Amino acid sequence: MGEDRIASEERQNRLNRVIQNADLLATLINIVDELGYNLVPSKSVTGSVTIRLTQVPIRKALEHILNQAGLTFIVEDNVIRVATSGEFITEADQFVTDLAIK
Repeated sequence: MGEDRIASEERQNRLNRVIQNADLLATLINIVDELGYNLVPSKSVTGSVTIRLTQVPIRKALEHILNQAGLTFIVEDNVIRVATSGEFITEADQFVTDLAIK
């Protein structure tokens, strides 16, 4: 459902930003607040970002911003979760392990 919402908003909303040496977490909060999403960042969401975006679809903008920091995101309903790929893989592995134990 969250993926459908992002796809729908990409047709309507494109991101325009000039970001220079800004705090990554603050930048993400600003973007998701403007779009009406919630943000759940992992502890690895740190550092700064510099990027210029003109009429970039939301999904691509997030990909570009997060790739600079070695991060990725998952959309669940109206929540955007941000972490490293490794953190998401570890979480999935733990979920599978927990299911096997039950």
